[in-house]
Amino acid sequence: MEGYFSLYYALYALSLVVALTCLVYIQVNMGWALGFGAPVLLMLFATLSIYLGTPFYVKLKPKSSLITSLFQVIVAAYRNRCLRLSPESADILYSCIVQDPQLDLSPDGEAIDPWRLCTVDQVEELKALLKVVPIRLTGVVLAINISQSSFPVLQANTMDRHISSSFEIPAASFDIFAVISGILWIVLYDCLILPVASKLTGKPAYFSTKERMGFDLVFSFLSVLVVAVVEGVRRSIAIKNGHHRRLNQKRRARELDVEQYKQGSL
Repeated sequence: MEGYFSLYYALYALSLVVALTCLVYIQVNMGWALGFGAPVLLMLFATLSIYLGTPFYVKLKPKSSLITSLFQVIVAAYRNRCLRLSPESADILYSCIVQDPQLDLSPDGEAIDPWRLCTVDQVEELKALLKVVPIRLTGVVLAINISQSSFPVLQANTMDRHISSSFEIPAASFDIFAVISGILWIVLYDCLILPVASKLTGKPAYFSTKERMGFDLVFSFLSVLVVAVVEGVRRSIAIKNGHHRRLNQKRRARELDVEQYKQGSL
């Protein structure tokens, strides 16, 4: 599963490379009509591909609504809150207590009133959801980072983006540095970090989903910190030179901008 998701993200990153190079080139040099027409055709092709692949999907009909199931656990626990339990059964789940099998259960073992008696699986689903809530709330840090994706384009638009006298990187293509950095990180993670960690520990090593999400939040914080430093340097250069940037200073700003993309990609 680890390798599958790494390959998925690598292919996703490669598609971004095409979007940030070929499509941006079309938009900058051939006009917005063709520049927007090409993504429309690609989206149409992707939609048709997904539709044609639907016969191969595994489709399971839901037995009940997940939202209804979660509320049933809450209501059942509240209704049974006054039940007295012995000290030995203190860890019993209130929403799963069978008080009278003849009144609470049907002949096939199902709960007659699901709003008073729930299964252990339903309780575990609610517990799993509650455990994820703090992680989702901390994800606001990552959301702030993603929402700033248009700001570096404005930064790059004021820089000297020439690699040579005849070639200039479009401002919208600066995101490619984040994509390239992300691809390199995936390769490094799969081909170096995990094998070395497995050899050192003597068993297959991997980072759990929570650990990777934690790393993601840390690097998102660092990338926003780099953005703040970069913008501070840019403002000081602009104020010092009366908004007339010299070539060497604009190149320095370009290098700093690339660094913030590298941090953000992680």
